Amino acid sequence: MISLLVIAIDKNSAATQSRANAQGGVHISQIINLIISIVILIAMGTCSYHFISAEKRVRALCDDIQVGTEHSDLFTFSKAHGLNKPHAKDGIIYLAETKTFGRHACELTLKDGIVEYVRYHFAD
Repeated sequence: MISLLVIAIDKNSAATQSRANAQGGVHISQIINLIISIVILIAMGTCSYHFISAEKRVRALCDDIQVGTEHSDLFTFSKAHGLNKPHAKDGIIYLAETKTFGRHACELTLKDGIVEYVRYHFAD
């Protein structure tokens, strides 16, 4: 089914190409295809960059969280640095990065509402 669609599109684009060449110009569908291709490449590059650089970026954020920080200050920190709101699971709080959909996060252990331990966490 997909191969038939590709063949049909290929024949259609070949016909369009020959009409555009016969008319001596670039057809509007070629311009639209070029623009769509560029947008897709930029989107793929942006997503790839966010995932490739995430570990270094989130480790730096985890290092910025000081032991002794109060729980209430974590909300301000997460909002200022593009992290999700503090999320507790099994007594551990995670500050996950939004750009990587939560795969990279800071794992925090609190005691009496004060940060006792911070480390980088990769959810894979």
